[in-house]
Amino acid sequence: MFIFDRIKSYIKSARADQDQRWKRLIFAAPFWVIVVSLVLIAVFSIRGYLLCKACNDQYAAQYWINGDENKLFGQVSVYAQGMRTQGAESPLLNLGRDYSLSVADISTMRTSLQGVVDSFAKGKVTGLDRDGSPRGWEDCYSTFLNGTISVCDSDSKSESSFSDTEVVAVSGNFTAFHPMEYLSGGFLPEKPVDKEQIVLNDVLAWKLFRSYDVIGKQLELFGEKFTVIGVVRVPDSKINSKAKADEPRVFIYFTELDELDSNNYFNSESYSIFLEYTDSKLAVNCYEVMLPESLAGVATSDVLAALPVYNANDPQFLVLRNSGRFSPYKIYDYMIPLGENSRKNAIFNFPYWEKAAIITTETVFVDGCFVLAGIILLIIGIIMMSLKRNKNKNESQLIETEADKS
Repeated sequence: MFIFDRIKSYIKSARADQDQRWKRLIFAAPFWVIVVSLVLIAVFSIRGYLLCKACNDQYAAQYWINGDENKLFGQVSVYAQGMRTQGAESPLLNLGRDYSLSVADISTMRTSLQGVVDSFAKGKVTGLDRDGSPRGWEDCYSTFLNGTISVCDSDSKSESSFSDTEVVAVSGNFTAFHPMEYLSGGFLPEKPVDKEQIVLNDVLAWKLFRSYDVIGKQLELFGEKFTVIGVVRVPDSKINSKAKADEPRVFIYFTELDELDSNNYFNSESYSIFLEYTDSKLAVNCYEVMLPESLAGVATSDVLAALPVYNANDPQFLVLRNSGRFSPYKIYDYMIPLGENSRKNAIFNFPYWEKAAIITTETVFVDGCFVLAGIILLIIGIIMMSLKRNKNKNESQLIETEADKS
């Protein structure tokens, strides 16, 4: 009987202790709600900020402003459509003026945009440069395809060739929009000195040579010999990996690719749906501009007005303002309604930097949802803390009142 009473007493004592622990936990709940909310807000705010800053090619306008509040620049990108006749190994070809951009279109747009800049500069700028390049503003254009690259000399320490290498053909001031870290050499000069120059990313340089010190090496691409003049580093991040920015890649001149296509290297002779007003069948995939602005957003309107053909009711070109694209409002506007922009963008072939920006937008949107949840929890925690404090205050007043009566 004595043992049974001891067991009952132990169980009763354990229950009482557990009840006390639960009460302490409940009383401490507002504190833990606030702690969890602050952790959510801090972690996902910082992560979102770092992800956005990692897309440094979306902040070119800020580099140009350089802290001068009197300056205002707008970075705008235009993505056009094209058709590949032989898969990823063939270049994008023109689908017509309603859908694609050609080099001739770029020239027309430059003339139009230069007029805008001249009027903005109040006579300080006087038209395009002699070679047709912008003055007082910057632009570049590009396209991409896959190709097989081979080492010409026999002292390669690794693979002598590599297929499925992404070839980015560029023209204009490409590095003004896409700052790069160089492991050796530099990038293609804006005004070509030797059109058969090539730049590798570090992934390809290591695969081919097990070294980044490869300046002067000879490579064969599309049946032509190219001289390596630089190696650029690929930023190491999960988003870059998802966007395939860390795949083997080279950069060549757009004019060289255009010449190869003109010589029918890509067997596009039978392609008949191309623009009749230009000798080039090659389509520009991405056109990027950096324009001075009097008001934020004006650059986008200027680019839309400069496009040879643009129908706002049925846009076949994607015109986006890179400046400020990671603001909370812009991210919300892109993501809501969910999936709408993904469906609209399915008709475009995006280069790796735009894929990275889209993935960043989607990821930061999710992070923003966690931050919003943290803010809601913080408000709930503050309300709980306030109610608890008022309850304790009322209980204390009641005890004091009863003590006074007694």
